Amino acid sequence: MPDPETLPFRRFVLAFPALVVGQCALFYMLPILALAFTVLAIAIYGLALSVVALLSLATYRDVPHVRAAAIVTLTGLFWLYVPTREMAIDVRFWLERYKYEQAVAEASLGEEPRCVATQECIYAGKQLVFPYPGMLFAWVGIVHVPDPRDRPDLQSLRSVASAAACDPNPISGSYYACAFW
Repeated sequence: MPDPETLPFRRFVLAFPALVVGQCALFYMLPILALAFTVLAIAIYGLALSVVALLSLATYRDVPHVRAAAIVTLTGLFWLYVPTREMAIDVRFWLERYKYEQAVAEASLGEEPRCVATQECIYAGKQLVFPYPGMLFAWVGIVHVPDPRDRPDLQSLRSVASAAACDPNPISGSYYACAFW
């Protein structure tokens, strides 16, 4: 079994939390692609690392091995139970909310928002869609509806966003996170 004090073993143990943090960051940048490209890699890496850490813990039973097994276990539990995708979408929404508010203010004055020209938003009648980077057939966006009591009008979203389906999840007031596919 590998000695946890050796540099390569320590790198493998510390690489697992780095992979999970990287996946969270990828969810922030490319919400749909992150799921497809990283879940399998993290699951395989985490499972293999868990087996190695537990075998080395059973063999050596010392503090460095306990530490290594604890890091792998806690990171794996974080990855399984914390909704990193939703968390990344929420973080991005709150960081970019000022842009959304500006576009909503322009639309409420009867003007076409400036973000339409730069393709940072799609104007669907009264609704605004702020797409996140993704793939053509599957992407995530923030939808703003003027009345916070209404859910997004899926018919107008389908025509503007070229999406067959949208599953709106409320974020804040008139804003919904929507996965288009």
